[in-house]
Amino acid sequence: LLSKNLSIDDIRAVAENELQYYKLLVKTQIKYTQRISTGDTPMLAKELFSMLERKATDAFVNVMNELHDSPDPVRMRVSDPLNSEEIYYLLVTTEEVIYTSTYTKLYDRMMTRFSNRRGDSLLMAVQFDKFKKFIKMAANYNRLDDFLKSMPELRSNQLMYAFVNGLQKTNSLEDAVDVADSYGSITDVKLQSFLMDQVKMNYENSLKNQDRRGEVIYNILQTLFRSSLDSTLNLSTALGIPPVYKVDYSSIADSTGKVVQQVFFYGDEDGIISYKSFMGLFNGKPEWSVNIGPEWVTITATKGKPYVIYANRPLDYKQDLDAQAQQHLIEYLTKNKINPTFVVHRGHSYHLKYTIQQMMPSSRIVMLGSCGGYQNLAKILNVNEDAHIISTKQVGSFSVNEPILRAINDKIRNGNNIEWIPLWQQIGTSVKGDGRAAELLKDYVPPHKNLGAIFIKAFRKATGEM
Repeated sequence: LLSKNLSIDDIRAVAENELQYYKLLVKTQIKYTQRISTGDTPMLAKELFSMLERKATDAFVNVMNELHDSPDPVRMRVSDPLNSEEIYYLLVTTEEVIYTSTYTKLYDRMMTRFSNRRGDSLLMAVQFDKFKKFIKMAANYNRLDDFLKSMPELRSNQLMYAFVNGLQKTNSLEDAVDVADSYGSITDVKLQSFLMDQVKMNYENSLKNQDRRGEVIYNILQTLFRSSLDSTLNLSTALGIPPVYKVDYSSIADSTGKVVQQVFFYGDEDGIISYKSFMGLFNGKPEWSVNIGPEWVTITATKGKPYVIYANRPLDYKQDLDAQAQQHLIEYLTKNKINPTFVVHRGHSYHLKYTIQQMMPSSRIVMLGSCGGYQNLAKILNVNEDAHIISTKQVGSFSVNEPILRAINDKIRNGNNIEWIPLWQQIGTSVKGDGRAAELLKDYVPPHKNLGAIFIKAFRKATGEM
C-alpha cells in the first residue's frame, strides 16, 4: 500500500479468495525477506508471517491432513494451483501440524514443479527464508539426502555450512536447537562427518575470538553429535546436567510414596476417540480401579505401589466444557496438595499451548503425543528445568501412545526406575506385530534422544540464561 504497488481495492478483492490471498502473502514474504537482507525494516513483518502461517495451516495443510484416507488426486487437490515457492512455505510454516504423508507428498510436488529441480535454486527463489527450518524438517522426514543430491556437491556443502554457521549471532536458540534435532535424523556418514567438522571449526573460532556464547553453543553441539555416534558417552556427565537416561522412582513419588499422573484431553472428535482408546488401558483390568466423575476420571492402581491417574473428560469444546473440566481438576489437585509428576497431553498440537500453560512445576515426565518444536520444548523446560520430554516428529497416534503409556505405567506401579534405553527397546518389541505402529514409533523421540531438549538444558546450565 505504502509503495503504491497495490490499492485497498486490490487487496480487498484478493483477501476474499483464500488461494489468491495466500499467493500474495508468499510473494510479500519473499520481498520482505529480500528487504531485511539489505538492512531494511519492513512494516508489520511479524504480523505478515503470522498470517502466512495461519493461512498455510487452515486453508491448505489441515485440509490435506483431514483427507489422509482419500485418494491423492482428492487429498492433494487444494495444492494443485501452487508453485514450488508456495509449497515451500506450506512446509516451513506448519511444522507442528503437518502429517508425515502430507509433508512427503507436498515435498515431491515442490521438487517436480521447480523448473530445473535444483534445491539451491529453489532456496535462492525464496531468499533462503526459513531455510534452517526447512533443512531440519527435511532431515526429520528423510528427504534431506534427496534435497542435497538435487544440487552440485559444492553447493550442498555451502548450504550445510550455512546451516551450522553463526548460530551464536541470533538472540534465539531456535536455529541451534534445529541443528541439534537434525543431526539425530541424518544417516549419511559423509554428511555427519562434514557437520561434525564444521561444528568443531566454529567451536575453535569461538575460543580464539573469546566468543563465550559461540563457545557454549558449539561445545554442546560437539558433545551431542559425538553421543549420537558413541553410545558409551554419558551426556549427563559430559554436559554437567541431571541424568537424561533415567528417572529415579524416588524423584517422581511424593513424601507418602505416591505417584500422580495427569492427562489433558480436549473435547473435539480426535479427543473423544483418544479418550476411549486411553480408557481401554484400564477398564476391566484387575490391577486398576476406575471412578468416573462428572468432569474427570480417577484411576487408581490396586496392585503395587500407590499410583493415581487423573484425566479430565473430553467434554464439549464448543461450550468450553473441556477447558472448564481441566480448570476444576487443577483446582481440586491444588486444594488437596496433589502434585502430578507425570503429565500427558492428548490432542492436536494446536491444543498443546493450553496444556503447557496449566502444567505444574512438579511435572517431571512430560509426554506430548505431538510435535516438540523449539518453542514448546523451551516452555516446558521453563515449567520444570529437568523435565524428561517424549515427543514425536509428527502427529501422535494412539496405536503408539497406548503401548508407551502401558510400559511406563507398569514401571511406576511396580516402583521401578524408568531407564529410557531398555524401556524404548521393550516398547519397540511390543508393537512389532503391528506394522503401522512399528513404523510410527520411529517418529517418536524418547527423552535420551531428544537432542533439542538436552541442548536447551545444557545451554541454560552453562550460561544461567532462561
